[in-house]
Amino acid sequence: MFQQIRRFGVIGLLATAIHITVAYFAERLGSLSPQLANLSGFSAAFLVSYFGHMQYTFQPQGSSDRYFRRFLILSIISFLISSYLVFALTVELGVDFMWALASVAVIVPSSNFIVAKFWAFTEMTSDEDDQYGPLVLFGIFLQLVAYFWFQSLVDLNHDTAWYLVATQKWLDGARLYTDIIEVNPPWGFYWTVPAIWLSKLTALDKQLSFLVFIGFLSAISFLSVWDSIKRIPDLTITRKIVYAELVVIGVLWFTTPQVGQREHILILCFLPYVFNVFAEAHGVSFSKKRRIILAILALSGIMLKPYFVMFPLAVSIYEAVVARSFRPVIKLENWIIGIGCLLYVLFVYLVHPEYFTFLLPIAFTVYGAVGGTVDQVLSALPVVVILWLLITIFLWLLEKDQQKGAALFAITALGGAASFYLQFTGFEYHTYPFFIFAFLFFSFILMTPGKRIMLYCFAIAGILASVYFGPRPSRYQNDFSIDILQHIENAPKDSVVMILSTNVYAGFPLVLTKEWAWASRFPTQWLLPGALDNVVRLDCDVDPVKCKQNNDIINYARHANIEDIKKYNPDYIIIDSRKNKSYINDPNFDYIAFLSEDPSFADIWENYEQSAETKFFTIWAK
Repeated sequence: MFQQIRRFGVIGLLATAIHITVAYFAERLGSLSPQLANLSGFSAAFLVSYFGHMQYTFQPQGSSDRYFRRFLILSIISFLISSYLVFALTVELGVDFMWALASVAVIVPSSNFIVAKFWAFTEMTSDEDDQYGPLVLFGIFLQLVAYFWFQSLVDLNHDTAWYLVATQKWLDGARLYTDIIEVNPPWGFYWTVPAIWLSKLTALDKQLSFLVFIGFLSAISFLSVWDSIKRIPDLTITRKIVYAELVVIGVLWFTTPQVGQREHILILCFLPYVFNVFAEAHGVSFSKKRRIILAILALSGIMLKPYFVMFPLAVSIYEAVVARSFRPVIKLENWIIGIGCLLYVLFVYLVHPEYFTFLLPIAFTVYGAVGGTVDQVLSALPVVVILWLLITIFLWLLEKDQQKGAALFAITALGGAASFYLQFTGFEYHTYPFFIFAFLFFSFILMTPGKRIMLYCFAIAGILASVYFGPRPSRYQNDFSIDILQHIENAPKDSVVMILSTNVYAGFPLVLTKEWAWASRFPTQWLLPGALDNVVRLDCDVDPVKCKQNNDIINYARHANIEDIKKYNPDYIIIDSRKNKSYINDPNFDYIAFLSEDPSFADIWENYEQSAETKFFTIWAK
């Protein structure tokens, strides 16, 4: 053991020196970000580490391909951990980049030695399941604690913050789609209720309560996945552990930028169902009770957005193709999901009829204007990544003795791509499902022995492409909040605030974190961009009906904002004063002029005076 530690230290020092040297010059001379500089150092040190430990440190017997795949997985995990450390130390704590690298050089190699000795360069047997099971559960627990501890240090994303504020309004008596005008179906509000209740029961703030709730959901999801994986008889304990760890890493890595988004919740709800199908492909049978419970859990995520039906559809297509029969399409889980979706639609129609009678006609008319350009959509999920996935699937299908069920994750990733492009807004969090399932597919290929080197190369490139093009761990930061707080930071708790902007992040999470009262039925002025553009684009002589429809929406938006000002009597009205307002093509559009077209607004506006002008806004106070 001591000899191996000494040899590991020698190779580790050499690799670390190469890592630090390359990263240092890449950051200082190449002007790369700390994260990309760290990636450069990692890439340079990988081959030195592998051949050094293979030939000098451990000198294992057997197939070098097997050890290469394992060491590659270990190295990728180490890179992810080191990236987290570099980010947390340099961005969160303000530590100098060289000190951050020194910390990485101490923490990562020590953990790598243990994993390399007892896994990467050795073999475990299946009778060790009971011994290592508790360690897996403890490892999942530690990773969740670290992940949500980090999330507690930063603000929630704007969408989640809006849901917390709006759900509280709803519980206090506001009516959805009348007093709260949200474009998405109501299930997102129901999902947010437990966090509100937890906040009241424990006296935790709403943000922390929401993180605890999502943490609990994450634990249920990951433990269910592990329970499915450990039942698979033809997998060694090492592969079971790595599979479970890849799931945890994939979800935590790609969802770090905006925890709790609806795509994140979908993933947590849908993963246990997918891994049930994966285990069934290996001959595992599950009780009807478990299948029903996991189908209901999957359904609870699918109902968040209509686009999410693409995921069970993708799984059904996979099962039908593998079975060469349509019988899997009518299995128990699909009946539960299908009937559940129909009952949900009926429930919304009966309990929230305004969603169908009022909200949807407006959304179909104007919501298409809210989102990114075609270039922005394609840059969020490049077509080349999807093509790479398709080519890898093709190469995988050419292999003999394919690992059962691996293609399931690729097909589910394609379901994620379909969901993303159907929404076609380019929002980064819409890509979460695609990149997580693609990452799992590519990673599972690497874990399958005896395949052609070309397939492994494609899988490695696929993992790197997922990490590079997909969402990267980062601190949520809102420039609008910073801009506003510079001028009204001392506004007391319970100040009543209205912000007129087409960006949700103009008002959130600021209103939540400062505990201000939100003085609007809208999260953002999302009705205006599409309606204003349509009126300009349409020839009203040719299509008077559509012109009237859009003008009615514009007049409703104007009237609703004025009514909200009268109702809530805000202490501050903050107005987006940028020349190029998001999604509004008219550079001359002005909110005050827009509202002034209603004669009653003049009397209201007499009570306000401009108190500040910021980079993005003008702030008016009573």
